[in-house]
Amino acid sequence: MLQNFKYLFSKNKSSQPSCQRQAGFCRADQEAYAHWLQQKTYLNWTPEFFKAYHYDKAGIRPSYQLERLVQLGKQGVIFFFDDRIGEQNFKFLNEFLKDQVLRLGYRLHSADIRTNLKNNYTETIYKYYFTPPPSCVDGSILCNQLYGNISLDLIQLNAQPAFIRIVANSYLSCAFSQALSFDDLLSHILARPTETEKP
Repeated sequence: MLQNFKYLFSKNKSSQPSCQRQAGFCRADQEAYAHWLQQKTYLNWTPEFFKAYHYDKAGIRPSYQLERLVQLGKQGVIFFFDDRIGEQNFKFLNEFLKDQVLRLGYRLHSADIRTNLKNNYTETIYKYYFTPPPSCVDGSILCNQLYGNISLDLIQLNAQPAFIRIVANSYLSCAFSQALSFDDLLSHILARPTETEKP
């Protein structure tokens, strides 16, 4: 069983030209973010992102540009930057999503900044990687993977915000529980942002 948990919490590493630990907000940003949370400014966009995601699933053009990611064992969504949001709000939204995932009982496995130097631009990835707490499903020996391992990325191109990417990677092994739905994950972190209950 311990080996299963080690497998669940292992992080795929890719070769990057530059990688460093995430420094986090400076003091001024921390104070601004705290005020942003207190004013519940996120409510200007989190319900709209959730609605846009479901509009896209239904074949209806959403108000915010996005791309859904659907593969076997992997689901996610990319929310593209919109000038209506603003750079600071977009950055704070990413931090807010990190806090929401932690509220679900997830552990922050790693936080780092990766920089890729391309031919005509620089790509910077602010990456958070989360793992569920090691536990078994009640009454069984199955590892409870909840939604699977979750990655949250804020991508900038030439220091300008490009998109936020949320991905849940689940395991299909019989040693693990069936992953909870990605739609339910988005419901907790976007549609019900003031709730703290665990799934």
